[in-house]
Amino acid sequence: MESASQTNLYKIESSGEKWTKLTTPATAVFNDLKINAQGKAIAVGKDGVVFLF
Repeated sequence: MESASQTNLYKIESSGEKWTKLTTPATAVFNDLKINAQGKAIAVGKDGVVFLF
């Protein structure tokens, strides 16, 4: 079982039929997340950390 304080991010495909967990640091905190038309995502985290998916 995963910790309630852990950040989990999933990519959802096929109208919700397929969920893929994306690898993020256990302590990641996301302040904002944007996804472009090609399905690429950028997340801005605590202290200015940037994640690309």
